[in-house]
Amino acid sequence: MNIDVFKPISIRGRVAYGICCLENALIALQYNLENWNIVLKHLWRYTASSNLEDCNRAALEVMPECILEFPEYDDDYEQISEDEYKILYELYQNLDESIDILLKRIYYVGVSDAYSSITNYSPGSLIQLQFIISCMREKDFPLPDPKEFMRFSILEDDGWGEEFDGTKLSKIL
Repeated sequence: MNIDVFKPISIRGRVAYGICCLENALIALQYNLENWNIVLKHLWRYTASSNLEDCNRAALEVMPECILEFPEYDDDYEQISEDEYKILYELYQNLDESIDILLKRIYYVGVSDAYSSITNYSPGSLIQLQFIISCMREKDFPLPDPKEFMRFSILEDDGWGEEFDGTKLSKIL
């Protein structure tokens, strides 16, 4: 797949594509999908919120390296509860490497232009999306159809695209 197909898609749309890839991978690996609702709930915030800083913080707090760094809940977490932390800590104990890669790359798509203006179709987010697609192909996970995401235009909201309820695209939530 030529990454240029994603140029007209907003950053929010690209994050949504990445999350849909993650969901396909979780389904293919036959994970208990209910356990992933916490992670997905926080990731889907990218599509529906105008406060990108909160979205970035929420996504970062559910990343495996942030959860596994401490064996106990820390009051520094702002976006997740102690109960959510415990569930995530257990969930990440035997995490498939591909899921870890996908989570990180989704986060990087969302933060690639968070503190700058989006120019030249956001090459940083396109590179991260290419990593997601490569991981999916390498593991033979099904890829979502990019055409479903064309409605999220990079020409809106300074490249971020209009806010939308991404959970409507979800196969899990």
